[in-house]
Amino acid sequence: MITIVFLAGGKSKRMGANKAVKPFLGVPLIKRLIHRFSSLNYPMMIVANEPDMFSNMDLPIITDIEPGHGALGGLLTALSIPETKYIGLVACDMPFANPELLRMEYTLIQQNQFDAVVPTNYLGYEPFQAVYDREACVQHVRRCVLAGDRKMINWFDDANIFEYPIHKFDQNSELPEIFYNMNTPADWLYAEKIAKNKGMQMGELV
Repeated sequence: MITIVFLAGGKSKRMGANKAVKPFLGVPLIKRLIHRFSSLNYPMMIVANEPDMFSNMDLPIITDIEPGHGALGGLLTALSIPETKYIGLVACDMPFANPELLRMEYTLIQQNQFDAVVPTNYLGYEPFQAVYDREACVQHVRRCVLAGDRKMINWFDDANIFEYPIHKFDQNSELPEIFYNMNTPADWLYAEKIAKNKGMQMGELV
């Protein structure tokens, strides 16, 4: 069984708000992602430092078990969910996150003895659209968190990580928009421009 966990985090200083609830073409970004990934029919949860902001999303919400450790702390929280074997992690600042990529990763991890399936491109690992075996990974991540580490991939050398080249998902493209994440207002405006060019409309859930 897999559970999709949306990593919502907390308020971004550069954005002046929590990016997950910031409107993207008129719709809170996390609402768009929930709608898109619901097509997989997998259970879904939200990891957030401000749970009250997500009470209208109609999904279980869990808060960080080790606050103050950034995204790695969020991953540890996701890996601590006892009701599931696999975690499909999706960061809530990636407006073009792709459910079919996650489905492919889930298939790969079930068919092999990987601890995690993490997509890669020319920039390296993309750990925020990846599938993790909960029991295999949780101790590695906990060790890094307790050591004060905040980097998402610093434990990878200790685990059996399958690097999934993105061109195997689509041989015709590096699909850079799948992993595009937004950290500044300029990033946000640029992503909305990409979305409009892809045919997305204001207020439309896609």
